Parts: sequence; C-alpha cells; structure tokens
Amino acid sequence: MHEWSMEPKAFAGTLSIEEHKASVSFTVGVDHAGQVHIEFEPFMLNAQTAFLQSHYDKVEQGRFPQFTLVGETKDRARFECDNIILTSLKPDNVLAEGYKESDESPWYVCTVSPQAFCSLARITMSATRKNECDVHEGRKGVEPPTLLWRMKGFDSFHALSASCPLGVVQMVGGTDMNGKDQLSGFLRISAPGAPPDADEWRKQADALCNHVHHVMSFAACAMLGAPIREYYFNDSVLVETYSKAGQQRSETPVFHFLDMQPIFECAVQSYFEPAVKVNNLNFAIQWFVMRGDYRESNLITSMTVLENLIDSNLTDDDTKILPDKVFEKLRKKLSGVVKELVIEWSDDQEQQKAFIKDLNDRFSDLKRRSLMEKVSLLAKRWGVDLGDVPEEFIKEAKRARDQVVHRGHYQRKTDASRDLHDHVVVVRELVVRFILTVLGFEGRYLSYFGGYRIKAFQRILPACTTLGCASPGSHRDQS
Repeated sequence: MHEWSMEPKAFAGTLSIEEHKASVSFTVGVDHAGQVHIEFEPFMLNAQTAFLQSHYDKVEQGRFPQFTLVGETKDRARFECDNIILTSLKPDNVLAEGYKESDESPWYVCTVSPQAFCSLARITMSATRKNECDVHEGRKGVEPPTLLWRMKGFDSFHALSASCPLGVVQMVGGTDMNGKDQLSGFLRISAPGAPPDADEWRKQADALCNHVHHVMSFAACAMLGAPIREYYFNDSVLVETYSKAGQQRSETPVFHFLDMQPIFECAVQSYFEPAVKVNNLNFAIQWFVMRGDYRESNLITSMTVLENLIDSNLTDDDTKILPDKVFEKLRKKLSGVVKELVIEWSDDQEQQKAFIKDLNDRFSDLKRRSLMEKVSLLAKRWGVDLGDVPEEFIKEAKRARDQVVHRGHYQRKTDASRDLHDHVVVVRELVVRFILTVLGFEGRYLSYFGGYRIKAFQRILPACTTLGCASPGSHRDQS
C-alpha cells in the first residue's frame, strides 16, 4: 500500500501570544505516521522577541503557554495553528553580521530556533498544487466537494465502497497494517454533485465519517488512526492535522480483513437508518477497543462497555425493582428491624451506631436489579440473541471483575472450571452482539466464544417488555 506524506513547505509569518508578535520563517511537513513537524529558522533573541523566553520560562512553573503560528508560502498556501507549545528554544550564540572569529573583538548574538508541538493545525492550499500522492487513489483533477480522512492501522484486502444520500463512501487499507504506525489508507466521501450548501454538506460528511470510523474501529478491535483530514472544494484543499498516539494493534478483530465489505456497508447505512435507538455508542466502542496488556484490564474494560450500554439505554424505572416511594417504606421497616436487633449484636453503643449506618447504606442496593436482569431486559428489548450464553457464565464474569476491582488481581478458585480468559471472552461476546444488533448487522463475524470460529449473526425479533419495547431511532452521538 502506498505510504502518504507531505514534503516540508517553507512559510513566512508570525509567532505570537497575547499582544506580543515575532516575525519568523519556518517549514511544515507531515511524515508517514501523520505526525506534523515544524522547524523554525534561527532568529535573534532581542527586545522584540524576548517575550518568547519569558513565556517559555512558565513551563518550569507547570504552565504550558499556547502560541499562535500563522504563515504563507510563496504560492500562497496558508498555515494556521493557535495551540503551538514550545518544547525548547534551542538558544545558540553566533557571530553578529559583519564580524569574524579572527577579529580582535568578535561580537556574538543569541539566536533561537524553537522546537514546537501542536495538537491541531490547518493548511489551506491550491488543490492543483497538491502532493502527487493522490494519483494512486484514482483522483483526476479536483473533485469538489470531497472529504478524505487518511487512516492508519486498517487492514482490508478489498477496497470498500457504499453509496448514501451524501455521495459515495470509500475506504481503503493495506493487508498488513494492523498496528503499523504509518498512513496507508483512507476513508473518503465524494458528493455526487455541487450541494446547495457546501458547509452543511461538510458538516454532515464529517459526522458520517466519524460514525464509520468508530464502527470500522470496532470491526478491527483497535481505534484506527485518522490524523490527517482533507477537504477539497472548488480549487483548494484544507488539510487538518491532528496529533495522535502510535497505532495500537489487536489480536482479536471482530471481522476478518478479507470480509470487511458487509460491516462497512452496515456502518454507512446505520448512520442514516439505525436499527435501534442507542445512546453513547461511540463511547462504548472507544472502551471496547481500548488496549490492555493484561487480561484483568481487558475484563474491566469489556465489563465497562456492557455496563455503559445498559446505563445509557435503560431508564431509572427499568433498573429499579420497586418504585422509590414503595421502596422507601420497605427501607424504613428494615431499618427499624436493624435497630431492634442491633443490641443483640453488640453492647458498645458506638459499634451499634456503626452497624445501623452501614446496613442502612447497603439497603439502597436492594432496589436495583442485578446485572443479569438488566442484560436480559436490554437484550429482549433490542432483539439480541443470548440463548447460547449461560447466565452462570455472565454471573461468574461479573464476580471475577469485582474481584479484580476490589483486590487488584484475579485469583482462580481451585474448583473453578473457567479461568480469567474465559470470563473476558464471555463479556466480549455480549458486547459484540449488542453492538452488531444496534447497527442492524446480519452476516458473518469472528467469535471467540467456545473457540475461534466464523459465526453467523442474525438479529432476533425484539420483544416488548412490561417496561417498554424496541423502537427504531437515530444513534448519532458526539462522544
């Protein structure tokens, strides 16, 4: 797969903070990992530029002043960034102009060539002067409007494509990119023609790409990097660069790299016509793909995803056994019983008070449904088939997670037939089936429950419950 980068471009402009401003020359380039590199040409540290030193010194006080850097090239490409952090000034003493080291009294001046980091920057330039990197992607001239996210870490043997109301969506990756920290693919949407409102089209296209990006990260079981985003419109291109950590790797993808087209089509379709109304889907996916070096952390993150889906998509009434007023009467009676019996447990009044307080605090847990009950309720409401997952497996996984949280490690019981890996696989399988259901996916996926295999997934008919029933709706969230 072709590696993408942007050769350094020379800019002239200003580096400023508050009311202070310095004229600077600098270059900006993007490497194969999508990391932006800003290099300043040395300039004198004098009365006009002394503010750089005074603000840089604040770093030692725990503050990180953010500078603004703007500039233009000779061909009028423009760079803009308002979050420049200087990591070093790189001071150096050089001979002043007109002096030589051999002079009897050579004169030296102090120059600086700051090293900088930024989390987000924008470059606007002519699309016709764009890097030739687009040739391999089949671009022929300008195709406004087009939104392109450059990706890394995405494995797909086939080029993926799907049509939608916003245009044609395409996604391309390599066949050995999992965990490789280099730009090697892209997610692109091209409008079928000139939209009535280009800004509104861009906004909707960004939201669609964000949704597809999360779903395909779920499919890969790794948050795919997308550090470069390009927007082509008329004869210009806006390049946005985002600082991203190194690409993570997954050994347990949900879909095989040879079979990504069905889930890709589902990702695009589910944005416009979601099968189930769901809250915080992106947040759940981010937790699901979170890398863990230990099975204990994998169990905690997987269970967090499950509990987040439950908490975000069941109401308070769903999760309570009794209404608040009814339970309050029960709590008062239970509290009265404790006060009557506590004198039999201890003669010490302070200890009696402690018993009463601790037990009263625990009574509130009695009004909440168990995790198993809530899992079952949401599964019936959405139409998630859990018929082949024994309830005891889920309960054991929950107890294992609680043990890790409270003790800091997992200790398998001598007579237990299932270990920590089994518990992780069970919870992971639940999460996968819930997410596939809300996406409306039907087809093949990779299951690790009961051994590694390709499994057919089909959503079952949602069942109305006494607390409500399934209903379609939008799940576009901003998490």
